Amino acid sequence: MAVARWMVATRQNPAYGQLTRPYVAQHGHNGGQLYAADLNFDSVAEEFGINRGFPPELVAEAREARDVYAQDRVDAREISLVTVDPQGSKDLDQAVYIATRGEGFEVFYAIADVGAFVRPGSGLYAEALRCGQTVYLPDCPARLYPPELPEGSASLLSRSRSSRGAVACHRRLVGRCPLRRGAPGQFAA
Repeated sequence: MAVARWMVATRQNPAYGQLTRPYVAQHGHNGGQLYAADLNFDSVAEEFGINRGFPPELVAEAREARDVYAQDRVDAREISLVTVDPQGSKDLDQAVYIATRGEGFEVFYAIADVGAFVRPGSGLYAEALRCGQTVYLPDCPARLYPPELPEGSASLLSRSRSSRGAVACHRRLVGRCPLRRGAPGQFAA
């Protein structure tokens, strides 16, 4: 499988409309509510030591972060990728292209290269090591990075029509690929 750092231009999934995002009610933390119900999981986050905000210096660092691989990327803007994130997502980070090719398919999958914006030794890097991952609580996520990064310069959604960095893979699937039943609910190719 070929994996490379690519420069991509994406189109939002047409099922979700234009490049505008649906309304998301604002919550007191960084991000919006996931549900219409008035939920508050602050006590759960506190009990498990989950930080749901960022100090101003990390927010500023996220705003100023730049793609360290921008000059080294392969230009793949001719591929018509479509974002595959769920409706309401603000951090569009996944995109796909699938086309039939003879008896098979050509597949490109791209994911936003957020790590290219986080320099080792920086405050963002230290915070990412501390958090480990985004935690999705029912009321709103406790993010790995300040939203200024995954929803801004590192998002695949280009509000300015500029190119976006991604890590991508390309596969050609040919012939038949029958699925065999594995454990309940699992399939193997």
